[in-house]
Amino acid sequence: MDISKIFEKYIEQNKNYKTAYDIVQKNSIGKIWLIGGALSRNMNQLIHKTPQDSFDFDFIVEEKNDKINLPKGWTIKENKFGNPKFIGENISIDFIPMKTFESIIRNDLKPTIENILSKTPFTIQALAYDTETKKIIGESGLRAFEKKIFEVNSLEDAKILADKKGIELNDLISKKAKSMGFKAVLI
Repeated sequence: MDISKIFEKYIEQNKNYKTAYDIVQKNSIGKIWLIGGALSRNMNQLIHKTPQDSFDFDFIVEEKNDKINLPKGWTIKENKFGNPKFIGENISIDFIPMKTFESIIRNDLKPTIENILSKTPFTIQALAYDTETKKIIGESGLRAFEKKIFEVNSLEDAKILADKKGIELNDLISKKAKSMGFKAVLI
């Protein structure tokens, strides 16, 4: 099964994705990747037939334009990481310049998609849809989907996330795994 092709076909028909991508493309320079729930939840829906659809899109961009231009009726706020969040009717877009990724800054890493994926808390998050090549990248994330397992990818980052949420790491793993219908791999 070529999940990249299945996902590409799905998003080509998704009006909200097209809107979100157009806005991101007009406000960025260089490559663009879709990450987060819009990728993982919709992949879960397509592969495992779970009833999940996301209208919250997270995009990583190489660079953002100096001036942000949004369509009429859209507003801009700041997300919890200090990056722009574009809000439209029934849709939101987290717009994340690669060099502002928290794990990139904290670990003094070169801002690359590979470094970002290596520092995601969980394997299921170690995925990105490359909008240029139309391929889903992230071997550990793809393997997690194939096996329906929810496990730690970067222990340091998983512990930081659990601390921020005020929850024990294994409880967070269990909760997230259950929400996706996956098996939890506890620490």
